[in-house]
Amino acid sequence: TYEAEETAVQDPIDVVFVDRHWRVVALRQRLGPWRMSPWVWRAWGVIEGAAGTVERLQLRVGDELVLAPASNGS
Repeated sequence: TYEAEETAVQDPIDVVFVDRHWRVVALRQRLGPWRMSPWVWRAWGVIEGAAGTVERLQLRVGDELVLAPASNGS
């Protein structure tokens, strides 16, 4: 619903910038609502997560991310 979308943009987010090899080139934690991060020239893509995701996953610049299908529990 519209209310849910409006609420979602009020929460801070973590932003992970990656290059073409999915290596982390920059991190921005707890970026406030309606805020923009500085431009990251080396970034090819951006992944947004809930605030605290970077800390919880212990992400660091230089880490290489691997995307894999989610496990279905079997």
